[in-house]
Amino acid sequence: PSLASASGVEYTGSADDWYEAQHAYPIGYSQEERRKLIDTAMERFRSVFGEYPSVTTGWIVDTFSINYLRDRYGVTTHQITREQWGTDSYTLSGGPIHYPYLADDDWSFLPADVPTDQQQADNPDTMQQSTLILRQTVSDPLFNYGDMTSAFTSQPNDYARDGKNIEYFKKLIAGILGQTHNPYSIAILGLENSMAQEYQQDFAQQIEHIADLRRANPDLAVQTVQEFEQEF
Repeated sequence: PSLASASGVEYTGSADDWYEAQHAYPIGYSQEERRKLIDTAMERFRSVFGEYPSVTTGWIVDTFSINYLRDRYGVTTHQITREQWGTDSYTLSGGPIHYPYLADDDWSFLPADVPTDQQQADNPDTMQQSTLILRQTVSDPLFNYGDMTSAFTSQPNDYARDGKNIEYFKKLIAGILGQTHNPYSIAILGLENSMAQEYQQDFAQQIEHIADLRRANPDLAVQTVQEFEQEF
């Protein structure tokens, strides 16, 4: 509500439905209102940090807004949520499961056509014109489809819903690293804000586990978002 007010945009939510996509995300506002909301947020960020961000996150941000962030502010990477069914009032279905991709300008929830090596050689900027999309958390490749409980991801507050613990996380990571047919297996780790201390502690255990794996396998790369984006 405070962002909408500062942007001169009418906030449409209430105390009961604030979390629904049409209130909490730009997808529920007109394109002109989206510009105002984004402009206000970006200027507020710059006033604190001295520059615009190169990475943004929003679980279901529409294609118009993602393109605007790139074209107006130079955002190179945006993180959306995982494939999910009916969670937080909306569904994302049909995209790559937790794998990064370059967004299509017409529909950012699907990958763009990747240029050939020759096309990229002829125009080196080709690959930089699309926003890199990351997907929040590791999704269970077997049980995530059609699941409405949010219990099958790498986020501690998710897998704790049905009593799973850090051992479940370790199995998810082992499954990804065990994809011998895929030389580019990846896990994106994160924890949503405002989580209870127990989940923060679980997330610390996840990081410790990754550190153990890294010590045992020097070929395992651990990167920040910016480092990964540059390599990608």
